[in-house]
Amino acid sequence: MIPALLFALVLAQAQDPVATAPQARPPSPVVALSPAVDGASEDGPDIPKDAPTDDYGLVAWCRGALTGHMALYLLVKPEMKSMERPGEVADDEKSDAAQMQAGREYLALYARAMQAAEKADPKLVTRGLALRAQGEGIWTVAKAAAPRKRMWSWLMWDLPGECEVSANRLVGAPTLRTPEPPSAQ
Repeated sequence: MIPALLFALVLAQAQDPVATAPQARPPSPVVALSPAVDGASEDGPDIPKDAPTDDYGLVAWCRGALTGHMALYLLVKPEMKSMERPGEVADDEKSDAAQMQAGREYLALYARAMQAAEKADPKLVTRGLALRAQGEGIWTVAKAAAPRKRMWSWLMWDLPGECEVSANRLVGAPTLRTPEPPSAQ
């Protein structure tokens, strides 16, 4: 089971002072994107400060970030398997399959949301492609990392809950909420 595996891995890492040294910690895609992220709120992970704030932009960014996360699964699975205990494999495979299915459902929601917004404003397509690439780009460091660091980056990442909220707003009413212009000071 993944929670048990995570606990065991965290415990093992905590007992190894070399593994817990700052330079040995796994890169966090969210932190790599924006060092100014404060952490997770009660509702889930915060939206990185460099991510777009408007519904369409955020959904495009989230679509890219989730696509990158799901693609990384094939690279992290061997490392996760190497750490499994006998008897956990069947549960982990069911959990992994359920997680991947949920990811596909979110990606479908994001696609519908973006299509609804692009139907209302076709000029958004180019921006959407760029923001998807930016979202997917948060995984660049993790892809190049050592297998254990890559696995930790993948395991510890959560999709911000605001992604789903923004996507549902776009699907329900594709009138775009635009970001506030910066205030003149």
